[in-house]
Amino acid sequence: MPKFRWGNVAPTALGNRVRRGPGYQFYKIVPNDVMEFAAGRGIEEELEAGNVAQAVANYWEAVDLLVKEAVDVIILGGAPVSANFGRAKVLELVEQTKEATGISVTTPLESFLAAMHHLGLKTVTIGSRWADQLNNALGQYLSDGGIKVVGITTRSQTVEIAHGMSFEEG
Repeated sequence: MPKFRWGNVAPTALGNRVRRGPGYQFYKIVPNDVMEFAAGRGIEEELEAGNVAQAVANYWEAVDLLVKEAVDVIILGGAPVSANFGRAKVLELVEQTKEATGISVTTPLESFLAAMHHLGLKTVTIGSRWADQLNNALGQYLSDGGIKVVGITTRSQTVEIAHGMSFEEG
């Protein structure tokens, strides 16, 4: 049995199920006794379509599945998800989840902000493949977290394009 279980609220739809241990290279960088449990109902797609209420409902469905798996921590996966929710909503979800479940929650962008502040860094330039709408949301999220974004690249990639890419196109 794993010593540590982390729950990943996957940004894309996984159906009404939990995906166990799917990471292609996950076990090359973490100890063998750590296991990923992923659940997702299409948060990223809902946010890109502007359906925030449905994205929140999908988030709670995924959290419920991960709680049943007795995970030690929950990660709201994907920088695009956090950026499209906005920092205020992400922090609200993090707090509500902790209160409702007793399980700690974080996100890649909150971890990034914590690292930037820990290192005393105040500005960043982002090398991005995403479309302008998402890049602007990412810039706003980081700004709301106290980090100045001085530049962002773009390749105009949307969720649909990203999910349809092969490894060679990544």
